[in-house]
Amino acid sequence: MKRLYYATFEKGLDEVVKKIIAKQDKNAFIKRLYSDSVLFFADEHFSLAGSCFKSAYFVIDSLVKEGTGALNFAMKHLLEKKDWHLVFPKDVKKFKVLYLKEDSKIMIDSKLKQAVEVMLSRKTKRQISYLNGTEELVFLAKEDGMNLFMRRLNIESAYQKIRGLQIEPEVAYVLNFMSEPAQSEAVVDPFAYDGVVAYSRAMSFKKANVIANEKEIENVADIKKLAKSLKEKSFSVMNYDFLDDKFPIKFIDKIVTVLPSMNYDFEVSLTKLYESFFNKIYKLNVKTVAIAMTKSIDVLPIIKGKYEVEMKVSTQKFNLFKLKIK
Repeated sequence: MKRLYYATFEKGLDEVVKKIIAKQDKNAFIKRLYSDSVLFFADEHFSLAGSCFKSAYFVIDSLVKEGTGALNFAMKHLLEKKDWHLVFPKDVKKFKVLYLKEDSKIMIDSKLKQAVEVMLSRKTKRQISYLNGTEELVFLAKEDGMNLFMRRLNIESAYQKIRGLQIEPEVAYVLNFMSEPAQSEAVVDPFAYDGVVAYSRAMSFKKANVIANEKEIENVADIKKLAKSLKEKSFSVMNYDFLDDKFPIKFIDKIVTVLPSMNYDFEVSLTKLYESFFNKIYKLNVKTVAIAMTKSIDVLPIIKGKYEVEMKVSTQKFNLFKLKIK
């Protein structure tokens, strides 16, 4: 059975998100794709947790209507419908209703709003709440005239143990996806920092053999706690300078990492650090590399002659690259 979902993600990842949806459900159908969100039909068991999505909703009703009163029209449309179903978990006693329009203030007819909320309370046999932390029903008016009525789905639990300081876990998932994860491969994050990339890899992609390497000893203990929290899924944690000749791993299938945006060795510039990194992984014959880096450094002159760019996507903070050895 196909259901209609609406999900949000980091702006700029739309083309990769389209591939992620198709990979997870080959029969999925994208109805609307935006730069930071997507409306799509997919299997009712489609996994939204622990992936690229920041928030996700089950769409109960949708229609296309443009103009300043479009959302009021959508609310009237819902009041008149007889064949929609709204199910809450048994432990949910209250819910709140949100009325949203992209990038602009929204005017809601107060009498219509009251009628909708009375109808929703009657149909669900639940109370209306105005507090945070309750179940949410959302009316959303998109700029292209798409009006949606949705129930928010709880997908935060998959990432509840971590919120990246360096990169958000949803973007780390995209970075891992770009490397084309496969079973029984050695994947190294040489600059693990807070462990987000390795955590996402081990949690979301089956039978991952992930090694998180972090030079700064004060970060290693926290990364080990993350590894333990995954229980049956885990990743190894190492404490080496990846660029040192003493780094013990000589066979690596793939590198997936966020390149440092600061270098505490003030005698070496970031550009030199990146050059040393690419020289090393080229010597190790690492065929696939997925990296995220801040937009202040141009990677193309650094990889010239060693790697070619197979995919590039940009978020507000990062450029993400999938590289293949030449």
